[in-house]
Amino acid sequence: MCDLNTEKLQELFNLKKKCPSNNDKTKTLSDRTIDGMRRVIRAALNQAKIDGYILSDPIKGVKIGHLSKPDVRALTREEQFRLHKTAEKWQKDWPSAFGVILSMYTGMRKGEVLGLRWCDVDLFMEDPTIHMRHSLSRQVDLSGGNTKTVRKLSDTKTNGSKRDIPIMPQLLDDFKKYRESQISLKKQNGITHQETDFVFQSLAFREHEPKRFYDKYLEILKDANIQNADFHTLRHTFATRAIENVMDINTLSAILGHAQTSTTVNRYCHAIEEHKKLA
Repeated sequence: MCDLNTEKLQELFNLKKKCPSNNDKTKTLSDRTIDGMRRVIRAALNQAKIDGYILSDPIKGVKIGHLSKPDVRALTREEQFRLHKTAEKWQKDWPSAFGVILSMYTGMRKGEVLGLRWCDVDLFMEDPTIHMRHSLSRQVDLSGGNTKTVRKLSDTKTNGSKRDIPIMPQLLDDFKKYRESQISLKKQNGITHQETDFVFQSLAFREHEPKRFYDKYLEILKDANIQNADFHTLRHTFATRAIENVMDINTLSAILGHAQTSTTVNRYCHAIEEHKKLA
């Protein structure tokens, strides 16, 4: 570690900038991947400095060049209407399709939707609210020295991600109907409803496998004839509609769970510019 210096780290990142992605020489590593590498190394070296292994942090002088902003794709209003109607249709055979609608009108991430439990949702209070506290994802299980992945309910990724999301009136009635149908479905199968149950469960009444849930989402997209829209597009759609409807940036940032309003501004500057023209 004592031999590690700024020059060697700079050489590493210069090499990574030219490195092919997944052995495909036509594609290089994305700026996001390279920035992620820098963050991990920076965190490790910062801890090494705190622990007294090194006197100075050699990564501070490393330059990785300009990082391009990721393209943000939001559904058009017509696409959003089409996806909403298609997801409603799918609910008859796959109730969890309501999760697609919920994300589109709250800005929740896929893991947050899957990690939501009924004890996190106040539907019958004066101010109906979703208390966002956890996220469900597949994570590497390091216990026992193996590298297998397991479904795990964990805290949201940052303190800013812990937030309360008001439920708009237009969504509230549908949410209540979904709850009633889920409780009824459990009774039919001899299962007692628990407030600690996941809001969105598989047809076997277990937490969803994230990949299978996403595969279902892609099928709904195909049925709605919508292309180039991953699950995060629903979050972008919510943010874009919010800006179009004159929601202020501080409020939007709090609902999305961004630690800083600058993240919201930088990510949705295109929508903000359009709103400025209209204003």
